[in-house]
Amino acid sequence: MIDLADLTADGDTVDLADGRTLRLRIETDMDTTINDSDTYGKSERYCHDYWRDGRTLRPDDFTGNAEKVQVDRGDWIWWEPPADGPKRGTPEFRKFRSLVADLLSRGFYVVTLELCAGIDAYNWRIVVDVASLGGVDSVDGENLAFVLCDLLSELQGVTV
Repeated sequence: MIDLADLTADGDTVDLADGRTLRLRIETDMDTTINDSDTYGKSERYCHDYWRDGRTLRPDDFTGNAEKVQVDRGDWIWWEPPADGPKRGTPEFRKFRSLVADLLSRGFYVVTLELCAGIDAYNWRIVVDVASLGGVDSVDGENLAFVLCDLLSELQGVTV
């Protein structure tokens, strides 16, 4: 039985009974944005100063439901929530908006599980198999555990 509970951060490892090692890699997904699907709504591509004549200007293709979301100190991006998403004024909306703000600030993740066997001449682990998943919105708790179980099933010669 493999205990994945020790794999919580980039670089964490778990030794297997047969001498091999599982190593977790968590990196920023440079290819995925919230605009790639309808799940999180859509956002303007760049931060802009949307003030003209003392009023805020939203992008032309955004509705009155759009909001500005702060993504860095002083930088804001317009975000249009999905039409079928949580409604404003509800706790679900506040939680959803917080997740979207995080995604706009830091992006999505690529989670990689490496199967390593042995050490090379430079004292680096030798990766013999790998499984990855990009577009991961959260690497916290249950979500990471779910992703790791999925990736583990893709590795050759490793049984859960």
